Amino acid sequence: MTTPTAIPAAWDLREALWALTAVPAPARERCLLCTVGQARLALPIACLRSVEPYEAVTPLPHVPAWVRGVTNVRGTVVGVVDLAAFLGLGEAASAAGRLLVCGAGQRLIALAVVDAREVLDYASTALLPVAGPLAAGAGRRGERYVSALVPTDDSAVPLLDLERLLADDELVTG
Repeated sequence: MTTPTAIPAAWDLREALWALTAVPAPARERCLLCTVGQARLALPIACLRSVEPYEAVTPLPHVPAWVRGVTNVRGTVVGVVDLAAFLGLGEAASAAGRLLVCGAGQRLIALAVVDAREVLDYASTALLPVAGPLAAGAGRRGERYVSALVPTDDSAVPLLDLERLLADDELVTG
């Protein structure tokens, strides 16, 4: 004959549950570190839909210099913007680069970058404020899209506010 297992009282269960939730884990955010022209930038993963190879971009006439054209991403025609050219960061992305398909609201745009291979986790409380102009950070136009600096092992990388960037009509109209 087996002895029944004692069921703890309701108060004990509430106390145990409170102990488990009393010390919250630090909030973690994720960003994708990418090379844009000659700079290194961080883009929040929340707006990122996919990372694609830079291929089959069809040029369009009468568009700003930073609009490279359109491409097909799984059946959807997406505008391609050279992020380095738009932000004023020097060399444009090459055909060997990556397309970061980003979306916010109704807008879906592929941002052409040189490279994007590293994901970085960070606590939102660890972000550093942006004080004054960014010397090597986001370029002449890009400073208005930098929300903070993400500390890395060896530096601090400008974190772009992708929602603000994608909402700006200048990105596609000039």
